[in-house]
Amino acid sequence: MRTLIMTIHCVLAFTASVSSARDWPVAAGTQAQEQLQKALDSAGPGDVVRLAEGTYPIRIALRMARPGVTLQGAGAGRTTLSFADKPPVAGTDANGSITVAANQLTVRDLSIVDSPGPAIVGRELEGLSIRNVTVQQRLGLRPGGPPMGVRIFASRNVLFDGLTARHATVSGLQITTSDNVIVRNSRFEENSTGLEVENDYFADIHDNVMTRNATGLMLLDMPSYPHIGGHALRVFRNRIVDNNGASAAAGIARTARTGQGILIMGGEYDIHIFDNEIRNHGHASITLVALPWGIDNPAFNAVPNDVVVRNNVFGDSGFAPLDNLAALKASGETLADVVWDGAITFIAAGQVKKAEPLRLTLKDNVRADGRPVTFLSLGLGIANGGMLVAEPTRTLPKPATTTEPAPVRLPQDQR
Repeated sequence: MRTLIMTIHCVLAFTASVSSARDWPVAAGTQAQEQLQKALDSAGPGDVVRLAEGTYPIRIALRMARPGVTLQGAGAGRTTLSFADKPPVAGTDANGSITVAANQLTVRDLSIVDSPGPAIVGRELEGLSIRNVTVQQRLGLRPGGPPMGVRIFASRNVLFDGLTARHATVSGLQITTSDNVIVRNSRFEENSTGLEVENDYFADIHDNVMTRNATGLMLLDMPSYPHIGGHALRVFRNRIVDNNGASAAAGIARTARTGQGILIMGGEYDIHIFDNEIRNHGHASITLVALPWGIDNPAFNAVPNDVVVRNNVFGDSGFAPLDNLAALKASGETLADVVWDGAITFIAAGQVKKAEPLRLTLKDNVRADGRPVTFLSLGLGIANGGMLVAEPTRTLPKPATTTEPAPVRLPQDQR
């Protein structure tokens, strides 16, 4: 009872503070960055730091550390924060231009250009909303550019609605080790990877466009986080097309190879891909692979599983394959819309591990040219195996045993 009373008091206090919310207007000008940071430091729950139309040159890293605050412009393309003259610093997160560091924050209706690091970065947040925001580099995608457009880590109840992200050397949006995520009505183009969903639980990715990236969408599970085994991921009503662009990624991020529509890598499971348009990818429309290296966690599973691919429209793929697929095509083999590397054996913490074979359901998909949607397993057996050990087959794996998760619901999306 005491806990309930305290909770009610907290809710009433928050509601009261929101009811007395105020605007903090900041106009463009030579003193704008100092006025903007002062407003962000002074605003309270429900307050709006409101930016007028115009371009705001910002040379410092901005920080939103007061809960319940909204940073709002006059519209993407009308209010622009330019970080072209912000000095870079070491570290991906430290190099961010706007750090979101409190709960129930909103950033909306503005553009962020020429950030030396992620335009927006944050971790361990509750209830973050990014709405109608554009992040991009005016010089385009280039080596040495910012690794991510937006990077959010270890957070809960996160909404991206109307985000446009361009020109990131790793991913336009990277959402990592987070729970209850919605990415919708957004556009990712001319990045190495458009959208990267990494080690997340319960995510709805829908009504987005991913185009002209090297890889459109990456669903990735990495062993270095305590939050492993990403699952309950729904990918639906997206246009994932023409992802044959250049990649500026280095290191691990180079798995975002040119010509991939959707890449599923590592131990992600319970994945549902439906009602999408997936076409014109030189490597493959959907690729499923075991994580091939760097596994020091003995509990980690490197192999994806329980994947349902249904009611999608596929287009051309496999016309410019790389690596093992290139070797297979050179041998005269016809490639496929959905490709699995066939690996079930991998090395974790110095020990040989064997996962369950992939369970995959392919049903009610069509191709734009009327031909049947095709599947190919390379039959590599072991993660990162070469074609010398390959045993290609077109036999479908056993069907997935999972049921589709319920839609993700976010508290801030119900108001």
